[in-house]
Amino acid sequence: LSPLRHAGPARCLTAAAGLGPLLMASKCIALTVGIALAVITCVSIDGMRKGVKKPLNSFGGRGDIITDPFLNRTSRVQETFVIFDTTSNENDEDEVEVDRKGHHPANPDATSRTGDECDTWNCTCQGASDLYRISHRLKSFAKSPANVRQWWHRHKCNTNPPPILKRPAENDHGGGEGGIADRSKVCYIVPTRLGDGRKEVLERTWAKDVLKDVYFVVSTEKDERSYVDWKKNTIHLAWRNFTDSSGKTVPEYEPDGLHGWQAPLVAKIMKLWEFISMQYESEWSKRCAWFVKSDDDTWINARLIQQRLQCMDPDVEVNFGYSCGFGVGIYTGYSRAVVRNFKFFIQELRKETEAQWFVGDIEDRRIGQVLMRFDINIVRAVRRNGTTKPDMAIWEPDTSVERKIEWIHTIPSKHIGCMSIAHHSRPAVMEVLAKRMTEHLEENNGVACPNNWQRQGMDAALVEAISRGCDA
Repeated sequence: LSPLRHAGPARCLTAAAGLGPLLMASKCIALTVGIALAVITCVSIDGMRKGVKKPLNSFGGRGDIITDPFLNRTSRVQETFVIFDTTSNENDEDEVEVDRKGHHPANPDATSRTGDECDTWNCTCQGASDLYRISHRLKSFAKSPANVRQWWHRHKCNTNPPPILKRPAENDHGGGEGGIADRSKVCYIVPTRLGDGRKEVLERTWAKDVLKDVYFVVSTEKDERSYVDWKKNTIHLAWRNFTDSSGKTVPEYEPDGLHGWQAPLVAKIMKLWEFISMQYESEWSKRCAWFVKSDDDTWINARLIQQRLQCMDPDVEVNFGYSCGFGVGIYTGYSRAVVRNFKFFIQELRKETEAQWFVGDIEDRRIGQVLMRFDINIVRAVRRNGTTKPDMAIWEPDTSVERKIEWIHTIPSKHIGCMSIAHHSRPAVMEVLAKRMTEHLEENNGVACPNNWQRQGMDAALVEAISRGCDA
């Protein structure tokens, strides 16, 4: 290659014009052929790049950076379906033309025709959601074909299918020999791990006065089946081979196939509500009218929760608690009308969606998304931050115990009585909260929060119910 490098265009022309030495002419020919081959190769590669639809990452591994077609941004998420990069293909010019006409691709009413392939769903995002049950909220492509998924991603759709209004046939709500629970009876469900001391802390703090109604949830490799130890108030969930109400094993819950740091917890909570629902008629209907789920590092005001629920109807589908748009695990609850149908809700979505659709988000936000699919929205029973009187304390995990305790001692007694939850509470913090709550109840004849307390930010229906005085 060294001699050829010196055969520039001027010397090539001189050699050709003057019929120079044969060697120089050969060098010129070789240079010309090399340039031609390089041009042909570049053109071929460019054409291949334009014509190939290459698969991107699945939403599988923890911390994978991908472009999420549902969030329309690059993020770190865990999911299970595969998306396709179709940003460079034969329809690009049509898409640009659509945008120039003012159609926003995320608009469910926008029509973006790219040929006959989308006529089946009227070439609209909402049409694709309606036909194939693609859900932006659930981050589920359901069982839609690959070309529909590509189209959805290309048009940055964010629509959802119509809510499922169907319910199982009415029954007598169970009760059996024990009858049915009083409409104000509250049960507390707390997922935890045995042996780390958190269960014991809860038992001697907020759960002390309602201990017989508190059920701890565990799932270890020793749990070969799902059952309730009623003497110890402990729900055991099968680690493997969880079976649904039809007796079939649910492969999506198998631990070996769960990827991502949140996936095992999401599967555990899905199993929890499906299992309780399966046992509702025979066991839970006579014990609970309301089911409140909380984290094991959260102090909750059980007396206040009971006051707020006394006048609510448990036979109406209600999802209540602290809301970030969905119910969040630090404090969320359900009426018995919801719990008795949880198995139906989860199994219906299992039929219409791809495997492990439930993975990819925080566990109780996923449950909230499931309920929204069935037209059950959360009733916000806790004020948001920023109000003058605290209704909740949600500390950052790294906030020191000393700072938390100092804050608890500075607020008036009645503020403690009207505070629903305190998240990220260490044992020492829970002890202080429990002591102040006991003092407050003694001073106020057992009433946690007076009726005239301001409840800004709560949903109107709940405020109206509370203001009727049935919680005093």
